[in-house]
Amino acid sequence: MVANKEPLPRTVVDLSTLLLSLLIVFFPLQTKISLASYFAASAVWLLVGYQSKRPWLSFTICGLITSALLIFVFHAPKLSLLFFPLWVLIGWLCRNLGWWKNVCYAVNCIAAHRQAEALRLVILGASGAWSIHPYLTASLVGSGDGAWYASVLADYITQLRAGIFPVWIGQTYFAFMGATFPLRYAPYFQHLAGAIDIVTFHKMGMFALQNATIALSALAGLYSCYFSLTGVLKKSRWFAVPLSFLYITCPGVLAIIYGQDMIMSFMTLPYPPIVFGGIVRSFRENDFKARLMIIGGLAMTWLGHAPIGLWTTALAGLTQIIRLRVRWTTWGDLWKEIATALAFSILASYPFVSVSSLGLTLNAPTNFGAILHYVDEAFPASLLPLSATCTKLSDLQFGYGLFVVLFGCIFYALQTKHKGALMYVSLGCLLLFLLLPIPVITEFLWSHIPGIILTITDKWPMQRLYVDLALLTVFSAAWLLSDCQKILVNHRLYISSVLLLACIWSGFECNKMILRGKYITHPLESSIVLYRSENLPLTKSALSKDFVNPRYFSHGVMDPEMESRILAKNKWHIISSNIEFLAPGYGPAPAGKKPGESLSEVFVSKEDPNPGILNLEPAFKLDPSKHYLLIIEFFPRMYKGVLQILGDDFFREYLLPQSGFELSFGSNRTNSRAIPLWTTSGHTVEVKLRFIPTGSN
Repeated sequence: MVANKEPLPRTVVDLSTLLLSLLIVFFPLQTKISLASYFAASAVWLLVGYQSKRPWLSFTICGLITSALLIFVFHAPKLSLLFFPLWVLIGWLCRNLGWWKNVCYAVNCIAAHRQAEALRLVILGASGAWSIHPYLTASLVGSGDGAWYASVLADYITQLRAGIFPVWIGQTYFAFMGATFPLRYAPYFQHLAGAIDIVTFHKMGMFALQNATIALSALAGLYSCYFSLTGVLKKSRWFAVPLSFLYITCPGVLAIIYGQDMIMSFMTLPYPPIVFGGIVRSFRENDFKARLMIIGGLAMTWLGHAPIGLWTTALAGLTQIIRLRVRWTTWGDLWKEIATALAFSILASYPFVSVSSLGLTLNAPTNFGAILHYVDEAFPASLLPLSATCTKLSDLQFGYGLFVVLFGCIFYALQTKHKGALMYVSLGCLLLFLLLPIPVITEFLWSHIPGIILTITDKWPMQRLYVDLALLTVFSAAWLLSDCQKILVNHRLYISSVLLLACIWSGFECNKMILRGKYITHPLESSIVLYRSENLPLTKSALSKDFVNPRYFSHGVMDPEMESRILAKNKWHIISSNIEFLAPGYGPAPAGKKPGESLSEVFVSKEDPNPGILNLEPAFKLDPSKHYLLIIEFFPRMYKGVLQILGDDFFREYLLPQSGFELSFGSNRTNSRAIPLWTTSGHTVEVKLRFIPTGSN
């Protein structure tokens, strides 16, 4: 674990006195800060080790790192830095006392291999839980996309709890238009949530289930990376801890969920590390386990998210072509590779078979010019620290910590001429060239990538490539540290210090995302209210991909019980509908159809204290035992803005002049004039209308 012959006696003294000094400084204030700082500093001390010839260096490194944690992560007062001279003083006194020896001997017995492994796992678990802890809640975390994911998840879980399996299409209130996305494209997310729901005996709400899949994916990604790295490192297992932490806290990885709400992409985190670990094993042994790791990891990545699966498969394929080129033995090996490729095609076939069974065609090919536009847009901010909000496209970035590791890998790979590490860093540089606008090179590379890959990648490559780039970097470092023992012998202290500083920086940047996660966490009460049927809108993403969008779709709340229609033989003209039956002339109809009976009330507007907002009167009440149909006719003028319907635990918004497509609610001639209203609150609710103009009206 540590380099000197008597590591633990001195280590016990130093770590115990560190804890004492932190407790003395923080006890009147916050004991939790002192304990958190102590555990972090202990991990630093155990990894760096005590330098018997230069004890001041160990104290300085650990003291600086602990100070950085206190000031930048825990935001402790500057007076708390008094712990450092206090630690030195108490430590010097204790070193000159002999009664520590018995205690140190006991600790020395505990520090065997299994106990050290347990310590590493605890450190990983604590760091992983910290990095994702805003999602350890039963409330909604996220914005529009997060709410949409919860809707399609609720549809799947509702069907599953009703005994329907397998689930092929949306057919509950949450996705009553027959949504097939992401269920038929990337089914892993919903099936993982379904498994959690079964294990927890259906006790968790939809937001809790969704957050559980996110938290488990983050922790599984961290441990998957660690165990895959230890398979590469073998003896120097401590280095797998900071490398795994750098992977999971890479801004391009964490911002996928914190800044973009891309749950499908985040679900893939546990599986690419297995692939890259299997690639290293294939160069060393090329046994059945190596093949299984590669094809199994790739298949699961495809089930989680096709674009990341595509790029991981492409990188893995390139590495195996290189392996065959440099390590060709017999024709029998070629048959093994063919069998492996066939096994992969079977394991990863579900998304292809599922999508093709829907009779869909690919979207129009993505133009590489659009990709270059977004790569340019993210630069140069993608080389700067994260923004305060962590929502910008440039926040999907590599991060300084991994940049330092990558540059170090390039240096040592060239120095040692390690072929495996050279291959990994070369592929990493290739991905960097695709993500940074390097004159001539970036445009040349994107212009020569096949159209099918561009289409699946879409316009934002930074959402797809940073997972693989981070893994190429940490696995190249592990490969070098494992095979080039001379590097460890001569530069262990410097490498350890660089990794620790990289982790500190990554943790500091990760803290920004954690603050973002807390900011976008809705209170539990409002989360529950949001998913009441009277407040829950379908989003356009709930529609099935590439089908003809229904003309009556609205971005506002819709009532599935009012969405039945009788169509003419041409399947276009509406003969009758629920709304037309109840309110003739006010439902969706061809232009020019006149309303039926005249309406009795006129809404009168009064200015809200907020300038530009108009409150409409009169208000009206909704009884929980009834369903209502609000009919609104408009004066012949242009209405452009947002119509809100507000009440106690009641909130809706409808865009004007058109809340969706041409037959949805709106003020245009072809739009419906009816809004179904109801409440599930259990008591009478008074609601009022408010109009927020967004243009001259």
